[in-house]
Amino acid sequence: MRPSIDIADSPAALKRRIAELERRLETDDLTGLPTKQWFYQYFSDHARVGDAVLFIDLDDFKSVNDTYGHATGDQLLVGIAAALDTSMKGIGVVARLAGDEFIGLLHGPDEQRLEAVGAGIIAAIGACRVTAGELAVSRHASLGLARVRPGMQPREALIEADNALREAKRSGKKQAVLLEERALQLTPGRPSLEEVHLGLTRQEIGYYLQPVFNLARSELWGYEALLRWRRANGEVLGPAQFLTTMTKAYGYGADPPLEAAHAAAAWAALDQGKHIAFNVSSAFLAQVADQRLDWVQKIVGDIPAERIVLEIVETVVDHKCSRIGKVVADLRDRGVKVALDDFGIGQSTLSRLQTIPVDYVKIDKHFLSAAVRSGRDRDILFKMIDLIGASGAKPIVEGIETAEQLALVRQTPAEFGQGFFLGRPNPVSHWTATPPSIG
Repeated sequence: MRPSIDIADSPAALKRRIAELERRLETDDLTGLPTKQWFYQYFSDHARVGDAVLFIDLDDFKSVNDTYGHATGDQLLVGIAAALDTSMKGIGVVARLAGDEFIGLLHGPDEQRLEAVGAGIIAAIGACRVTAGELAVSRHASLGLARVRPGMQPREALIEADNALREAKRSGKKQAVLLEERALQLTPGRPSLEEVHLGLTRQEIGYYLQPVFNLARSELWGYEALLRWRRANGEVLGPAQFLTTMTKAYGYGADPPLEAAHAAAAWAALDQGKHIAFNVSSAFLAQVADQRLDWVQKIVGDIPAERIVLEIVETVVDHKCSRIGKVVADLRDRGVKVALDDFGIGQSTLSRLQTIPVDYVKIDKHFLSAAVRSGRDRDILFKMIDLIGASGAKPIVEGIETAEQLALVRQTPAEFGQGFFLGRPNPVSHWTATPPSIG
């Protein structure tokens, strides 16, 4: 029988259940370290320009589980987590990302100190040993580091640290690599301001659509519009590689890809009669809080309000909470649906759903991935879905990438889902030729 809660609980009881679930979401069950959700919040609250983000991956760790069993692997992870926690005491924080990956934030190190900390972490991990019969089992680690830059968001920081980690792996493992600013500027796939400006002028930047299904009815519900840049050489870039630069380009006379947005929205909502969802940052909502809602039509064109879903991708509760709340309320009064995206990995928490109600909550894909592997994480996913429903919103489970994951989601009360197993992001022309279906 699936775990559940009584949604008829009193508000006080519901708050207690929410608080308990959030506590579990912030603490890794195996190692006792903070989780990615906690780290994202900490980064948002405490990261400063010049701090260093760490991305740590154990070298060849899979062979420990394959050769000696998961119990031995877990024991080694616990020891390594303790070593990392000790290494970062007083100078920063460390959290477990997933599996054999860890992330951290080091406060204000100079180059010499950063190099020493990186070397110390690698040595501390290598010194951790567990026994398997007469054998002593250990593994080394690779480490990627990236400096925090002005305006950097947690996800962007981890992407850059991950790029540095990949370089450490390519260079022979068991080492730390710092992603230098000059390397960042020359990294393939991270185009310059001028290149992005030209891409906008050529209308190379537009939207791919990813299907979202009503799983309860086994039917297509709508599409999420995802920004993509199809370059002249055929390479397709995701927004993480150019969005920040594109925003800067607007200050130099570049126009946003509104024509592409209108075309995608018209096809999905008018031609197909489905919903169309666009991401809108809460920073943008704060900017338009005192304006009329004409800006909605600027984004989606002449689309019926009931077909529009605007996804908030950052926290909806900050010092501008009341202003953003008013915008969300006005949108919903007008018939536009509002969704909270990537729920569970940033500053958004279940309790905040009681502050600013939304229509949909999109549960970040790592919860589903973890739920397939762990009974504890499965329990968290089920309770999260129940609590979202109790708040009055409808859950959308992201990251359905296998038949096993789809089967698990169908055991929950979540009506909606999306992921690569159900359909990857593709141009409109693809979906015109091959309409999406569950199976």
